[in-house]
Amino acid sequence: MSLKTLEKSLCLIPCFNEAANLPGLLGDLRHPELLARCDLLFLDDASTDATPEILRNSGQATLRQKTNAGYGAAVKAGLRHARERGYARMVVFPGDRQRSVADLLRLLNEMESGTWDLVVGSKLRNHQSIPWPRALGNRFFSALSAAIWRAPFADVLSGFKVYRVASVFPLLELLPDRYEFDLVLSAYCGRLGLAVREIPVSVHYHAHSTKMSSSVWVGARMLGAAVRHLFLRGGKPVAWPVEE
Repeated sequence: MSLKTLEKSLCLIPCFNEAANLPGLLGDLRHPELLARCDLLFLDDASTDATPEILRNSGQATLRQKTNAGYGAAVKAGLRHARERGYARMVVFPGDRQRSVADLLRLLNEMESGTWDLVVGSKLRNHQSIPWPRALGNRFFSALSAAIWRAPFADVLSGFKVYRVASVFPLLELLPDRYEFDLVLSAYCGRLGLAVREIPVSVHYHAHSTKMSSSVWVGARMLGAAVRHLFLRGGKPVAWPVEE
């Protein structure tokens, strides 16, 4: 394995039906500093639109799921890929083009400047306008996680994170494959005392943003799935921590 690969971070871009966002996103990711510091890896979660064709034509390294496995499964696949190839860090950059490369680089700077296990990009710490149902739901889950599971960061639903691969890898079999992934991860961070840093980031809502419902029913399903997962599969990993 080359020294260059070990020095760089892996940037995972999960995509599901992001054909409308990909042309602009591919342009954003041509940022010279980003490419100097990260290797890009797209993960197509069995998209049914033109996403697979756009990614094939782009020439970008891509993992393709045969069936729609879910957001959590996408992150876990990226972490396994990073571990197998010797990356010390992996940043998740959502494919819906709501995040900025400038914030991605700030997250990387924070990870590289300390001994953090996880660096979280928090939209709740940024004083900008967030649709109130989304903000209310996010704050509810964050307060609940802090009270019950001692989650050490506020935005427990943020998927915009940098992972220290060796720190999180022992958790992979304990984490769920679907949308409750980040909520359950926050609980394990509290249980295991992981060193977490949270910094404010911007979020850009636009016409082709991921349209995740903010209904009470969806929130209740997420909470129920997280609680079931933690109670049925919870516990400290046997091999903790894994040395880099």
